Amino acid sequence: MTAKYKKASELRTLTDLALRQMQSQMQELKAREIGLRENLAALTREKSRHAATLTGPDNAAFIAGADFRWQHWVDQRRAAVNAELAQVLALTESCTQRMRLCFGRDQVAAALIDVVMKDQQIRRKRNTDYAS
Repeated sequence: MTAKYKKASELRTLTDLALRQMQSQMQELKAREIGLRENLAALTREKSRHAATLTGPDNAAFIAGADFRWQHWVDQRRAAVNAELAQVLALTESCTQRMRLCFGRDQVAAALIDVVMKDQQIRRKRNTDYAS
């Protein structure tokens, strides 16, 4: 193994690790996004279900104002979840850009190893041709 090949191989190891780290971060962000979207859907379903069961001004919760406070809480919670979802989507976009960069670097490192190996093959062939 030549020094060039060793350096190229070490570079490929580093770029592969960086790419895997970015992929791991992306998976975590996607899992958070899915959880937040499920949370929003659950809040929306619950609010719709509650609105369908509301009987009107003779309902005790309606009279006490609890119904209004609960709907207000649901709206506040949905706003907070939407804000967090927006942050996660922004982080996902940033992570996507970094992952593209890491992928490109990993591909270049792989191509560099191929170039070094081909160069070694050519040198060996030349050495055997000159030795003959």
